[in-house]
Order: sequence, then structure tokens, then C-alpha cells
Amino acid sequence: MQTSWSILKRDLRRLRNSPRVWVIIIGVMITPALYSWFNIPGFWDPYEHTENIGVAIVNEDKGASSSVTGSLNIGNQVVKQLKENHELGWQFPDAEKADRDLKRGKVYAEITIPPNFSQEMVDLIQGQGHPAKLKYRANQKINAISPHITAQGASGIDGQISASFNKEIAKAVTEQVKEAGDLLQGRFDAARLNSADAFQDVADAVANSRDEVGVIQEQIGDLQPTIAQIKKTLGSVDTALDDAQDALTQVQAITGELNNEVLNFSADLNDAYLQGSTALVEGTGNANAAIGAMTGNLQGAISRSDSATAAAEDIVKQADQVIGGLNSLLDASPLNGPDKQAIQRTIDALDESNATNKELVEGLKNLSGSAQGTLDSLNATSEALAQATKDGKAASDQIRQASKDALPQLSRALNQLNARVGSYAAALGAQKDTVRETSALLDATSGQLSAATQVLESFKADLDGVRDGLETARLDVLTLGTTEGREAMNMVNDLDPEGISQFLSDPAEIQTEAVFPVDHYGSGMAALFTNLSLWIGAFILIVIFRVEVDAEGFKEITVGQAYMGRTLLLGIIAIFQALIVSIGDIVIGVQNVSAVAFVLTCVVVELCYLAIIYSLVAAFGHVGRGIAVVLAFIQIPGAAGLYPIEMTPDFFQALNPFLPLTYGIDALRETIGGFYSNYYLKNMLTLMAMAVIAYVVGYWLRRSLSSVNILVNHQLEEGGLVNNEEVHLVGSGYKLSDLVFALRNREEYQTRVDERMENLRSSYTLFMRIAIGVAVVALVVLGILARNYPDQKALFFGLACLFVLVCLAYIAVREYVKQSVIHAQELSELSEEELRAYMEHQTSHPHAYSLENAGDTFEPQTKVSSASVKTSPEGEA
Repeated sequence: MQTSWSILKRDLRRLRNSPRVWVIIIGVMITPALYSWFNIPGFWDPYEHTENIGVAIVNEDKGASSSVTGSLNIGNQVVKQLKENHELGWQFPDAEKADRDLKRGKVYAEITIPPNFSQEMVDLIQGQGHPAKLKYRANQKINAISPHITAQGASGIDGQISASFNKEIAKAVTEQVKEAGDLLQGRFDAARLNSADAFQDVADAVANSRDEVGVIQEQIGDLQPTIAQIKKTLGSVDTALDDAQDALTQVQAITGELNNEVLNFSADLNDAYLQGSTALVEGTGNANAAIGAMTGNLQGAISRSDSATAAAEDIVKQADQVIGGLNSLLDASPLNGPDKQAIQRTIDALDESNATNKELVEGLKNLSGSAQGTLDSLNATSEALAQATKDGKAASDQIRQASKDALPQLSRALNQLNARVGSYAAALGAQKDTVRETSALLDATSGQLSAATQVLESFKADLDGVRDGLETARLDVLTLGTTEGREAMNMVNDLDPEGISQFLSDPAEIQTEAVFPVDHYGSGMAALFTNLSLWIGAFILIVIFRVEVDAEGFKEITVGQAYMGRTLLLGIIAIFQALIVSIGDIVIGVQNVSAVAFVLTCVVVELCYLAIIYSLVAAFGHVGRGIAVVLAFIQIPGAAGLYPIEMTPDFFQALNPFLPLTYGIDALRETIGGFYSNYYLKNMLTLMAMAVIAYVVGYWLRRSLSSVNILVNHQLEEGGLVNNEEVHLVGSGYKLSDLVFALRNREEYQTRVDERMENLRSSYTLFMRIAIGVAVVALVVLGILARNYPDQKALFFGLACLFVLVCLAYIAVREYVKQSVIHAQELSELSEEELRAYMEHQTSHPHAYSLENAGDTFEPQTKVSSASVKTSPEGEA
């Protein structure tokens, strides 16, 4: 580091002793600032002068009229408003002059209002036609920005037309509403009274329906005792049927015994048969008596059941009439919504319950018919028993006359009687089941009637609620005629058509609030222009001053010492450049939240740019200068200085995070508009990290690529047009391995070098032509693709640049191989003493420059012309 400071002091003494050099140095300090100082005021506030941008308005609108808008000419209204608008340079020529001025560049755009514009607007509100259109033309050749400005003006006109049209429509509609206010008031009063009467009628009908429901409830209540009496009668019938079955069973037993006696005891037939006949007559009499009693009870039950069925049938019919009346009332009522739906559900439930009652009445009718059939069967049984008794008596008379002949007939008669009694007993059992089913049906009917009573009670409560709601609605309707209702109608009569139309034409305003406000457009652009000035300043330093350090006054200088020593000198001048640029920006009025932070940021950014550019030039020479220029071009769109990076092609968006100006611009914007969180620190640290990495890599490449730079300079020097500075080699310029190989076996080394030279001569020209041909073909193909796919131009441009760099790198490598073979041939021609001297110097000073006039007695290097170093004249840095 001490040697680096010594190099700096030596260079400063040279500058002090050469006053004429200060003119150049001062120019180097000030010239970059001019870029910023001229551009920032030039872009200070360009939108303040948009009134100078000419826009031709051609009004051909013929107007229109309708019952809503009346006579309307939107074109004239637009012209009138634009004459009071000074945002753009509005002109109002005819169509021919407007077209001529647009093509000559006297106006930047032309907006034509067609003849049927107003008519199309009127047709649109009447549901006809299509949206009206303005004709907008812009001369895009004159300027890239003006079409966007004039397009904004055209959009503004479109908004003004919409606002004016809305205003006219709103005004016309409001006036018509206001004129119809009195008629609306009369209709409103009539409708209010009619609605109140209708609500009252419906409420009365609901009250009547409620009373009818009460009557139905009473009738259902009267049915319950009747059903209970019928059930009691059916119980008696069931008991009588049991008695009849028992009697018939006895008859069957007696006839069986009698038949047995007839068959088994023929001798005692007369006496036994007479006794059996007597018993038969008595049994038959008892059976007839039981059947007669049962028949009387069953006849009474049937009579009472018929009466109850008739009464239930009348109730069902009345319920049908009530339900029909309720449906009619509900349809005629003005009710809507949940109330009407609740009443309808209740009526539907009543209708379903009444349908069930109808089924029960039909069941009662069927039961009565079954009971009548049972009664008929009992009467037939009684008659059969009577006939059997008569037959028995006749048989007894005949027995006394001819017992022997009548025995078979008597046995058959007894068997027939036994069969008939059995069938009668079975019939009585079936009738007993029917009576029990009838009793169960009556139990179900009683339950249904109880449920119907509960439903009717709920329906009565719903009807009470409906009646209360109707009364409330009636009172609300009548209230509309009070002061509040009148005030609402007065609001219609007091409408302000002008105020309403003005509001509807512009119902909302945008309240703008700037976050991190910037006072002028120039201050917003200052970050870009200042960073470009700093980049240009650092580049000028590398162009004006030598990158290579001469060795005057030093015996030995390493690459690192020379690299750091020249960086210190350039850094001092760069600091003054940054101070001049930043302070000048503040003087011309660039906004900043902290002048100290603004100036210090410029200084640090300038030093970072210097480190990056210096490392490029130190490592690659003239190629590095070219890379620095290309970086300047790429960073203007790629660093988001003009437009948001999201608006740029994908190629530049991908490059954005890797460009130094990205972080320099963002850091400077923080000092201009205001600091937020750690954004400033993050940008500065990122930029400094890039500078440090570039500086370290540049130092390493400077040591590794010195031979390549010598090759490039040698090629440029042969052209005789490019000014080159001498590049210093590290050590002797020969590889230590080559020196050892040549000393150990010179003949083998010479043979290998000759073989390499022969291979190179045979293929060098061919490979060079192939590389150039491939590069040309690739560029042509990429150009065709870019033309056919314009949206991907940035991608194809990037690929073209990359391909060119690859081809140049290949050519450079081939040329370097060629020169290394030539250099190896020179090494093979050295004597053994020279080889040993070179090897000794290489091992003792591995990182030192090869110095010629530093007092060193090392002579063999003078034989290697490509490694020689010429001392700079006094006063040159």
C-alpha cells in the first residue's frame, strides 16, 4: 500500500508541475456535469407548455332533436368548451385545412366530429343505433411523445362530450318530472284513498272469515258426543252378536245330539224325537228372541250413525264454502310478501284437513251399509229359525204317524239345520269384525276432528294477525297524506334541473394525494441524468488518463500496487466531478430532502462507477472501453430511469437487477423524494458490492490477460490509426513451465513448437472464415426473425449481441493461440544463458512488472520486443 501512495504522490507532483494539464483536468471535471445541467432544466416541466401543441378540431355536427333533449348540437357545445380550455393548442379549421396542417406538421393531431354525431347520441338513449364515434388522427412522425399527449386530449374531449350529454339528458328529465309534479300529486292522493278503502274491505272480509271459522269449530265440537254415542251403541251390538253366536252354538250342539239319538236309538225314536223337537222349539224360540233383541239394537245404532254421517257431511260442505271464500278474499287483497304466503299456507292446511274429513264421512256411509247388511242377515236367520221350528213341528206330527219312514228325512233335516246354523254363526262373526272396525274408524275420526279444531284455532290467530297488519297498512297509507308525505311531493316540485344536471355530468372528483411528492418533472428526471453524468465522468477519466502505470522512480512495482495507485489518482478527480455535478444540481433547483445526503450519494456512486469502468479497461483494454459504452446504452432503458421497468421488454427486465445504474438511480431518488425503510441503504450496499466485486475481478483479470491485451494492442498498432498505451507484463512474459522445458530438452521443445505452428498455418484461415461466415448467417437469421416477430425484437437483439461476443471471443482465442505459438518460437531461439537468466528473474520476482529503465541490470528482456516497457515522458500520468 505504501508503494501505491508513492505512485499517487508522484502523479500529483507531475500534475502540479504541468499547469497546462490543469485545463484538461478542469474540463474533465466540468464536462460530465453539463449533461445533467442542460437536460434537467430542459425537462424541468414540459407539461406546462402543452398549450403550444396544436390540435385541429373539425366540427361537422348538424345537431339533432328529441322529446327528451329538445334541440341538441353536441359539436357546438364541445367547440365552445374547448375555446375556454388552454390545456392544448386547440384550433378549429375546416376539414381540408386540418388535413393539410396535420400532414405538414403544423398540428400534431386532428379530431373530427362527424355530421350525425348528435343524432347518434339521441338514438342511443332511445335504444336505437350504436355509440357515436369521434375520428382521431395523429401525425406520429413528428414526435414520439406528442401522439400520447394528443391522445389524452382526445380522451378528455370524449369525457367532456359524455358529461355534456349527461347534463342535457338529466336537465330534460328533471324538468319533465317537475312539470308532472301536480299531476303526480293528484294521482298520488287518489291512489292513497283507494288503497285505504281496499285495505279496509279486506280487513272486514278477514273478520267475517274468522267468525265463520268459529261456527265450524262449534259444529265440530257437537260431533264429538254423537261419535261417542255411536261407539257406545256399537259396543252393545258387539255384545248382542256374542249372545247370538252362543245361541247358535247351542242350536248346533242340540241338532247334533238329536241326530245321534235318531241314528243310535231307533227304538226310542218317537219319545226322544218328541223331546228333541220340544227342546228344538224352545232353543229356536230363545235364538229368535236373542236375534230380535240384537236386531233392534243394531237398527237403533244404524239410525244414529246415519244422523251423525249426515251432520258431518253438512259440516264438510260448509268448510268447503268457507275455504273457497277465504281463497277469494286472499286473491282480492293487496297483501304481498310473507303475510300473504303465511295465510295461503294456513288455508291449504284447512283444505287438506277437510279432504280427510270427507274420507271419514265416506267411511261412515260404508259402515252404515255394512251394518244394514248385518241386520238383513239377522232377519234372514230369524226367519230361517222360524221356518225350521215349523218344519220341526210338522215332522213331529208325521213321526207320530209314520216314524219309520220319516227317520231318514228327519236326519237330513237335522243335518241341514245344523249347516244353516253354522253358516249363520260364521256370518255373525264377520259382522262382529265389521262392528269393531267401525269403532276404530270412529276413534280415528274423533282424533281428526280434534286436530281440525286445533288447526282452525291457529287459523283464527293468523286471521287476527292479518287483520292487524291490514289495519296498520291502512294507517300507513293514510299517513302518506300528512305533512311528511306532502314534503316528499314538494321535493319533487322543487327539483333544480340545472343543479341536478350539473351534478350528473360530473358526479365524482378524484382527490389526488402524492406519496413522496416531487415538485417538478425535472427533479424526477434528475436521478437518471445525474447518474448518466457520473457514469460519463468516470468513463472520460479512463479515456483521458492512462490506465497503465509507468515505473519511473521505482525499482519494482507489482500489479496490485500499480492498480491501486492509479485508482487513487482517478478517485480524487472523480470525487471533484461528483461534487460539481451534485452541487450544480442543487443550485439549479433539483429537489432534495437532504442536500448532504444528495451530495455524498453522488460521490459514492461516482466512485463505484469508476471502480467498475476502471476494472473493465484494466482487464480488457480497448475492449473494456467498448463494454463501458455498451453498458451506458443498455442502462438507459434497462435501469428504469425513464419508464417503469415493467413497461420495458423482457430482455431489459431480465438485465435490470444486474445493472449498476439501477441501484444508483434508486438511491438518488431516495434523497430527492424521501427515504423509506432501508431502501436507500439496500441500494447503496448493493452498488458498492458490485463495485468491489468488479474491482477485485478486474485486478485478477489484469494479471491474467496482460498477454491478450498486448496482442490486441499489437493488432491495433499494425493498423496505424488507433492510439495505444503500452501494457506491462508480469515477469518476463514467458511461462515458467516453458522455460524449464526448453532448458531441459531444447530439441523436443522446438519440435513441438514447429508442429503447433504447422497445424495453425493449415487451419487458421479456414476457421477464421467459418467463424465470420457463421456470425454473418446468424445475424441475418436473427434479423429475419426480428422482422417477423416484432414483439420479440429485444430478445433477438440480445441474442445477436451475445452471438457476436461469442464469435469475437472465438476469434480472439484463435489469434491468441497464434501469437502464443509465435512467442514460443521466439523462446526456442534464445540461448541457454538467456533462458536461465529469464527463469531466475521469473522465480525471484513473480509478481513484478518487467522494467527497462528502473536501474535494473537485467538485460535479456530487451530481446523480447513485445514485453518491453517505454518510460512515460515527464508530465504524463
